[in-house]
Amino acid sequence: MCELYRIRHSEFLRWPTSDRHKAVMYQLRKGECCPDCGTHPDLTDPRRGGHPDAVVMAPVHCRVCEIRERGMQRWERDKKNYPAGTTLRVQPAPPPGEATDAEHHHDHDVPRSTSP
Repeated sequence: MCELYRIRHSEFLRWPTSDRHKAVMYQLRKGECCPDCGTHPDLTDPRRGGHPDAVVMAPVHCRVCEIRERGMQRWERDKKNYPAGTTLRVQPAPPPGEATDAEHHHDHDVPRSTSP
């Protein structure tokens, strides 16, 4: 618990007993969730009050995922132009009007190479 909350054990012991119990129980409950999708079995298990069809698959559009996907496609094509060890990450865009190398790339997905 202390590692998770990044506190000393003595600090954890100063928490009210009910808060310590809640923190432990929360972690135990999280441990029962599917490691792949994060769903707790209660949601779909009728023996636990759930329903087998409690969830459905539905297409969802996310602009950030779209940018990331296009950026990764360009990255696969252009990564040879970058120094070894260069990676991509999604990060906030600079404020409007603030010039960056990325602004020179047509849709800001992948920064321009600084290599000659």
